[in-house]
Amino acid sequence: MTWVLERHVFWDWFRKLSLIVATALAGFVLGPYLTTKWQDHKEALDTRSALVERISNAVGEFAGAAQAQAYANPAARPKFDASFVRWQVESEAINTQIAAYVADASAGKEWTNFAYAMTWVYYLFNRNGAVKPTFALHRVADYLNRPFNTLDGLLESPVVRSTGTVNPTYNGALLSLVLHLRLRERMIVAHILGKG
Repeated sequence: MTWVLERHVFWDWFRKLSLIVATALAGFVLGPYLTTKWQDHKEALDTRSALVERISNAVGEFAGAAQAQAYANPAARPKFDASFVRWQVESEAINTQIAAYVADASAGKEWTNFAYAMTWVYYLFNRNGAVKPTFALHRVADYLNRPFNTLDGLLESPVVRSTGTVNPTYNGALLSLVLHLRLRERMIVAHILGKG
């Protein structure tokens, strides 16, 4: 009976020791693999977060410049032109980062379409350029999938000449434009983050 009990205790300890050795071996083999995967995932999230911040800053800066240009006098146009040049450079850099860090190619196409639409926004507020504002506004309205008449107030004067006050139709159209551009930006960001 003692011999059977000792044999039972021996196998009980042997099973426990085997379990400990198997767990240690699995940790030794799988640990570096899982740690590397986690670090790669964290690095990808950090990269995408930085890309999203860059997108937000670029869009915000140009949208703000467009709003300022809407009410500015013609002498302020060089600032708007400089803002557009910065937008183009930043937009191309963002496009490159999207191509490098986002697996879904459609995100790059969405960004390219957005950047193209922002070019039409520039032409909309660049009243003395080669492109007529009406044509540019049609392009922007088509991109945003908005009826033209919800944005055509931008073709009016920003100020009511008789009273010297802000034209409410113009102001409403301007706010609508900026809102819908920012909403489109958020859709692109959600796609880049894999939430869209």
